[in-house]
Amino acid sequence: MYLVNDGTHGVPAAENLSHLDSEYYARMWPGKSPEWIKVFMLAEFSSYVDGKPVYPEYKDSVHTAKEELAPYGGLPLFISLTLDSIQVA
Repeated sequence: MYLVNDGTHGVPAAENLSHLDSEYYARMWPGKSPEWIKVFMLAEFSSYVDGKPVYPEYKDSVHTAKEELAPYGGLPLFISLTLDSIQVA
């Protein structure tokens, strides 16, 4: 099913529709995987992987803060380090 990207489906509205024919997007998706559509039509961050994703329900528009988050004061901060060849913190 194809829905016109008018900004009401969790992604910003398409900005260039006046310069495209009315079937441009409808011709793009037949035969494409849901992952391809997510990346190339919905402009969501993703990558192609073999197998199943760890969190297939993840969606940037739902799971990313809309504004910068402030830390809670007065709580301890724990930092984990590895003393191997790669340091992660």
